[in-house]
Amino acid sequence: MAVFSDGLGQSTVLIVDDAVPNRILLKKALSGDYRTLEAADGREALQLMRAEPDISLVILDIMMPVLDGYGVLENMRKDEELSKIPVVIVTASEDMHSQIKAFDLGAVDVIIKPFNPQIILHRVHNIISRRESERLAELNREYERSCGRRNTTSSPVCTAGRVFIAMSANVLKPGRTSRIYLSASTLTALRLSTTPSAQRRATGFSLPSASCCAG
Repeated sequence: MAVFSDGLGQSTVLIVDDAVPNRILLKKALSGDYRTLEAADGREALQLMRAEPDISLVILDIMMPVLDGYGVLENMRKDEELSKIPVVIVTASEDMHSQIKAFDLGAVDVIIKPFNPQIILHRVHNIISRRESERLAELNREYERSCGRRNTTSSPVCTAGRVFIAMSANVLKPGRTSRIYLSASTLTALRLSTTPSAQRRATGFSLPSASCCAG
């Protein structure tokens, strides 16, 4: 029987702020539930996003050197993959025009500094949870379309795919560490019905290879 955990695939939050105290405060608030990455300017943030395929959310300051938050949002919007990552803006400006501009460029939320770390944590959790639910729903639709085209909706492979999606939705919670115990036969069926990329989209990790579970 194989045992695997989503601890290593814990949801990742990228904190982008040129002010070190702000990054420390945000990291302290989030690190108990999420893996965190840090960037001091927009260019470094974009490099990290392209190097780290599993970033679940970005907390982004507006006023930064090298490339500001607006520049980051504009670059993300032009990139098919990066445009899918939700962005929460943190800014000291209460100017309505600046906030509307951030929303127009794709931000999902704006928080005014100084901020309450617990409010940040709850907003991050709600946004990531909603994103994961939407991602699992889309994966489920993909399976239904694929199995329907093959007229094999009741086949073991399609059934295993549905089990995998349901298991992901109900057991693996964003930002939480869970353990799942699977028999060798179930793992085999799930490997046949799900690609590694689909597995990572659904849960943040890939199923262990056949060689890991032998014996």
